[in-house]
Amino acid sequence: MHSCMRADLFLDDINFSISDVPNNLRADAVQCVLLLLPDEHREALQTLLEFLCQVSARSACNQMTASNLAVCLAPSVFHLHHAPSSLSSSRSSSASPRRRKTVGVPDQRELGENRAAHDCLLYLIKEHKDLFMVCYFHCLVWVASYILSN
Repeated sequence: MHSCMRADLFLDDINFSISDVPNNLRADAVQCVLLLLPDEHREALQTLLEFLCQVSARSACNQMTASNLAVCLAPSVFHLHHAPSSLSSSRSSSASPRRRKTVGVPDQRELGENRAAHDCLLYLIKEHKDLFMVCYFHCLVWVASYILSN
């Protein structure tokens, strides 16, 4: 599978893990998704999140809180492409402007996707140290399941 497609699928999974999983299970769900990433993607994400955390730590000087960073970067990180559905390339440019979607005004679906992506990236920035640390208990469970399977 193409690595870009895998990254998009991962981002959908992690966005689901953030928005639809109860708070007490959220970190475990995100860690499971992170473990499914190829090593180089996981390391790149970890490096990016560490950098964003360092930037937000200096928000008194740069005005870039973790939330502001998430607002700016979530559409790019999560590949949110909100192309108006009524403006397809097959339609002629002479279509009535009243029938076209207003440019620059997102619909409810787009607003929901943007909010979910923002919340997800904000969570990742704030919790990145814990998310990339595998606890001893999980290691024991994995070793036990490996031994039992052999």
